Amino acid sequence: NRNARRSWSECRHERRAEALAASRDKTAIIWDANSKEPIHVLRHDNKLYYVSWSPDSRFIATCPTEPGSIIYIWDINSGKQVTRLPFKENGCWRV
Repeated sequence: NRNARRSWSECRHERRAEALAASRDKTAIIWDANSKEPIHVLRHDNKLYYVSWSPDSRFIATCPTEPGSIIYIWDINSGKQVTRLPFKENGCWRV
């Protein structure tokens, strides 16, 4: 399905040549903004709504849409999940 991969949240880093996208297909993708090739595909159990860079540019946070979800923290360089933070509110709308 063409629409299944459409992103809900996108952001480009001001100092890195990378961009992030959160997608309905349960992935967040770190893209090389110059080559437009994926660097890391971060898989989740639920559809994602938001992605955000950390202030020090070392991590990203991803947030599913479902209530009682978990905010995931990822290492940008390795693409590995660092930790999970419980989120008890009625869905995540910003990270």
